[in-house]
Amino acid sequence: MTGAQKITHPLLPTLESSPKYVNLAARLLRHIAQKSLRPGDFLGTEAELVEKHRVSRVTVRQALLILEREGYISREKAKGT
Repeated sequence: MTGAQKITHPLLPTLESSPKYVNLAARLLRHIAQKSLRPGDFLGTEAELVEKHRVSRVTVRQALLILEREGYISREKAKGT
């Protein structure tokens, strides 16, 4: 990552050995950290994230749960993330 801010977090170990949901959480967190998203911005529905990142819905849910528990995102049922 040249010129990019490195994201470190205990829940985000080295990506080479991480499960898909951890890799996705890291990508989403990096996107948030690079200020591509502002507070109140919409990440998308689970279905949109599944299609965009080409992972299963379970993977998306697990990644979002990590980010929600750590306070990076908030979720509202039937409204998206």
